[in-house]
Amino acid sequence: MSSKPNWACVACGMFSSRKSAVKRHIQNLHGSGHLLRYIDHVTGRQAGYYAPSSFPSFIRKAKPEDDVTKLNDRAYQEGFYSEAGRDAYKQGHRPNKPHRFV
Repeated sequence: MSSKPNWACVACGMFSSRKSAVKRHIQNLHGSGHLLRYIDHVTGRQAGYYAPSSFPSFIRKAKPEDDVTKLNDRAYQEGFYSEAGRDAYKQGHRPNKPHRFV
């Protein structure tokens, strides 16, 4: 399946066959801006209205930081399960049958 570019971002020249993809790109990267048909962008680029598209940079994006609340929830769950296991062991339950904790 091949797709042809139909829409382009005025700011950077990113193009896509879907208008919604270019709108999302503009909202996420530029905040606001305009999109236009790809052929109009190519024609405007040749006439000198728009800067040529730059090649994509292959720099690794920064990893998002972990949400503190998720880390606390995970630590709580791990602590609960390990504590429940210690209590079960102290009461004489042996791991011959798998127990499911809810």
